[in-house]
Formats: sequence, structure tokens, C-alpha cells
Amino acid sequence: MKQTEERKQAILRKLREKNRVYVTDLSEQFGVSEVTIRKNLVDLEKRGELKRTYGGATLAENAAIEPVMSVLELTNIEAKRAIAARAFEVIEEGDAIALDASSTLRELARIIRRNPRSLTVITSSILLAHDLADCAHVDLIILGGHVRSSIGSVMGPMTMDMLKGIHVDKAFIGTNGIDLKFGFSTPNLFECELKRTMIECATQSFVLADKSKINRSSLGQICPISRVDYLITDEGFPEEMVRAIEELGPQVLVAAPNASAE
Repeated sequence: MKQTEERKQAILRKLREKNRVYVTDLSEQFGVSEVTIRKNLVDLEKRGELKRTYGGATLAENAAIEPVMSVLELTNIEAKRAIAARAFEVIEEGDAIALDASSTLRELARIIRRNPRSLTVITSSILLAHDLADCAHVDLIILGGHVRSSIGSVMGPMTMDMLKGIHVDKAFIGTNGIDLKFGFSTPNLFECELKRTMIECATQSFVLADKSKINRSSLGQICPISRVDYLITDEGFPEEMVRAIEELGPQVLVAAPNASAE
């Protein structure tokens, strides 16, 4: 019994480090059967300490709680940089693009800053606007509205009024969850509406999300999976999820490991 509890605590420690664990990896690490690991995960889920997903588990989350940007920017950073580099590959000279307030999108803004490609950038993020404000090759438009200090963004009726009068070539948004039934989601309902409107005002829409977002659902639905054109994710995104998402409509673009744009 003591050994079982110690293994459960070790699983939770690994989850806090990686945000996601897999049954096959845990079975190999602890030298026990996959059946035993699944039983451990069931017990931990009953205690509210994790959420079981296809092939593994993620940390339990409150659907209405959103991490602050200072935490997000330190989580899965290599995956986010690789995803941002893959996103930059689809941006063309002269594009007008919309970027929302997410940690992965901030990595994309940093790549845009380093690469002198002439762009018009519209953003709801104060942090992204600061990153791009002195770039001669970027025509920057920052949306106005009520400031959300936790993630450094603007939102509300004023933001929506400005955004609804704009058309862009490409919109890039982040998400807190990817669920085949519920779609893309985020905890804040105002942010949810803003992301949805960015998608609607773009010729092509891109969701940027690492594999830790799989099988997660937050309070507000941004849109169904079928509503966007592309999902850009990192290496290790399960093949069965890639197939399921592409059957619903979007094309899945997988970032090369350790990719970066100079």
C-alpha cells in the first residue's frame, strides 16, 4: 500500500513538471504493468488530482481559472517556440495579421521582431504591442478596451467594436483546451468572444497549441474544431488526434523539434 501511494505521488510530481503523462512511459519508469498505472490514474482522478485523457493524464484544472502570463511564459517554452517558428513560415510579405494575447503568440511576435518582413499586425495584447512598437517593418495597430492585467491584454465592447470593422489575411490565436466535442476553449468569456471574432475577420485562421492542451475544456467555447483552417502544434501530438481533427476540417501543421526562426 505504501509503495502504491509513493508511486502515485511520483506520478503527480512528474505531472507538475511536464503537465501531461503517458501510461506507457509511467509503466516503463516504475517497472509495473500498464493496468497498474491505469488503476493508479483512476484513483488519482477520483481524488480530483488529475484528469485522465487518451493514453495518459493531465493535471486537474478548474475550467474557470486562467493562469497568469508570467506563469504561462515559463511553461512548455521549447514547444511554444517551435510552434511559433512554424507559424512564421506561413506568414507572407505584406500580410495583415491578427494576434491575440497568449504566450505562444508572444513567441511569434519575437520572431516577427527579428525578421524584417513587412507586415501589418493587429493585436489585443499590450505585451505583444510593446515587443513590436519600434519595429520599422511592422505597421502596428493595437486594439483598445478594458485592460486585463493578468495576461496583459484588452477586452470588452470597445475592443469588439474595433475588431468587427477589420479584415486580415491571417488570424493567429491561442487556446487553453482542445476537445473534439467541445472544440477550442478558454476560461475568460470576454477573451473567448474576442478570439472567435478574430477568426471570423480573417481569410485564414490558425490555432497555436502544444500537445498539453489535448482533451482539456475550459469554461467558454471559442469555436468548434471545424471552424478554423489550421492547427499548429508540436512534435508528439498523437497521430490519432491529428487524424480526428483533420477529419473535422482543419489541417494540422506539426512544428519541427527545437525549431526557431532567426
